Amino acid sequence: TLIADAKARVLDLAPDYGYALVGSPSRDALWIIARKPALDPGIYERLVTKARELGFDTGKLIRTPHS
Repeated sequence: TLIADAKARVLDLAPDYGYALVGSPSRDALWIIARKPALDPGIYERLVTKARELGFDTGKLIRTPHS
């Protein structure tokens, strides 16, 4: 199926689509994306924890500063 061939999958999504956790099935790529420049620290930590539990190396995450 098309979804099984996807290069990235949405692993977590805010009810209002304000942020998402997106990762590759091979666990070699991971993104935390948000609509606003600043993501609540508690939400960020929850997403990092979830990614770690799913087998991603969260130590490689790089936070991009936004102004």
